[in-house]
Amino acid sequence: MLLATFSRWLGRRRAIWLTGVGIGLYTLLVGADAAVVRAAIMGILALVALQSGRQQLALNTLAISAGLMALFNPLVLWDIGFQLSFAATLGLVLYAEPLSKWAHEWLARRTSKTWAVRLRGPLNDYLFMTLAAQLTTLPLLLFYFQRLSLFSLPANLLILPVQPALMIFGGLSLFVGLILLPLGQVLAFFSWGLVAYSIRVVEFFARLPWASQTLEIFPMALVITWYSGLAVLTFRPLRLHLKQVKPRPAIVFGVLAALCLWFWSAALAAPDGTLQLTLLDTGGEAILIRTPTGRSILVNSGPSLTRLTDELRRELSFGDELDWLLLVGGRREQVGVDLVARPVAVHLARDQQLDVISGRRH
Repeated sequence: MLLATFSRWLGRRRAIWLTGVGIGLYTLLVGADAAVVRAAIMGILALVALQSGRQQLALNTLAISAGLMALFNPLVLWDIGFQLSFAATLGLVLYAEPLSKWAHEWLARRTSKTWAVRLRGPLNDYLFMTLAAQLTTLPLLLFYFQRLSLFSLPANLLILPVQPALMIFGGLSLFVGLILLPLGQVLAFFSWGLVAYSIRVVEFFARLPWASQTLEIFPMALVITWYSGLAVLTFRPLRLHLKQVKPRPAIVFGVLAALCLWFWSAALAAPDGTLQLTLLDTGGEAILIRTPTGRSILVNSGPSLTRLTDELRRELSFGDELDWLLLVGGRREQVGVDLVARPVAVHLARDQQLDVISGRRH
């Protein structure tokens, strides 16, 4: 929209620069989290390709965007929002067009070519894009949240058509409201109706029986297996290469050695029936408690996320997770960074203490 508007007034070259500035301002406006920054970098790279007359390849653009973000902040790779955004975009790049092409050919064989062309656009925008994104995000959703939504597809089909209008009216109402509040409120009225519709649709499907299933655990091994299977099915050279691979003794012994190291690491980190308290060297007050049954409790986080992550990797074996996070106090040396543990139980306000054994709050 920005590029089309500015091009009409100022010409194509200046419009590209102003559109890049607009993308940057919008990124700051909505909070500049990892998912938004990834999208903004891809948008700016697309503008660079347009300016230089080069053809944009979405897969390369996605890889460069992720690489730039990891270069400036390697911890972004562990950000759940970044992982889901990257996976969803990857699914759109790899699978949306093939699914749309397959559906067009299927419809052309069973209906007229005119109807096949008419249906291809709506099906691609609302059905196949959703399927493509869910294909690559589903294992991450199951791994992080242990919830399987059985009605996400029909819910998306009903709310996706109104989202472009919602974004347009929402953005316009905000900017116009900063200049002339009554006019901004009029535009916000239209946004409110679209928001209310979206929420009611989601609530309707959420109330249906079996709308969402909770899983006890979805191990990382299944996530790796899912993406490995997708890679083999997607890339023909990889599939042909795997057919030609012959198990050599060196490869077999290497795999066995890696498994041996992993098993011994897990065995050494297994609970030994004693209560262990470890003071973590984070530059603050962070304590890791290991119960006799192997549960992990982190009391406070300290001021440095980097040092805390390094200490936890030393103390916890591969695949272990924190069972509890207790935040006690509000000083920076106690709680100086934002942490996400799964599951997380934040029990304490700044002036409270907790008896962990009995669960009584004082």
